[in-house]
Amino acid sequence: MYALRDVTATIECNPLIVGIDPVQKLAEGTDGLVLDVKVGNGAFMKTREDARRLAKALAHTARKLKLPCRALITDMSQPLGYAVGNALEVAESIEVLKNQKSTERSSCDLKEATIQLCAQMLELGGKARNLAEGRKKALAKLADGSAWKVFTRFVEAQGGSLSKFVDPRASKGDLLVQTWKAPQPGLHRSYGHDPS
Repeated sequence: MYALRDVTATIECNPLIVGIDPVQKLAEGTDGLVLDVKVGNGAFMKTREDARRLAKALAHTARKLKLPCRALITDMSQPLGYAVGNALEVAESIEVLKNQKSTERSSCDLKEATIQLCAQMLELGGKARNLAEGRKKALAKLADGSAWKVFTRFVEAQGGSLSKFVDPRASKGDLLVQTWKAPQPGLHRSYGHDPS
């Protein structure tokens, strides 16, 4: 379906997004849904108004399907994390899951976005009384290593090999890695909330 939307230039079509995404999640057996609706020059939704409209429509559709839902609006006008490219982004995500300290290769904003989304999921799923407790629990799961252990179980359950999850930057293969430094610090990233 996504490939068809790509060739017909309808990826950004709100009715198709709203008609497909919540239904797909419901078909997967999801009990609750936390959506990350991106806004900014790196996203499909260029303005907050457009992002809010999409988020409200997605949340409304999910609730009509009796699927508890929240939609957060997050900024995509600047990169999230330091890595660009699938292999490097996976490596950076693994650094967050392993709770490795932030370095020039890993990012506090990626970790913060992950914690924010986890807190929402924990509260929505009834595992936390409020967002503050959800945040505390998410941080604890990173700190005690259980977040990484759950990821490894997901990989193994799908027949994957953890030996494939190595840092591609350490590989001597054909991967091209180039570091670009901004001439000045970036803008502070803000995280939205449920628009409904």
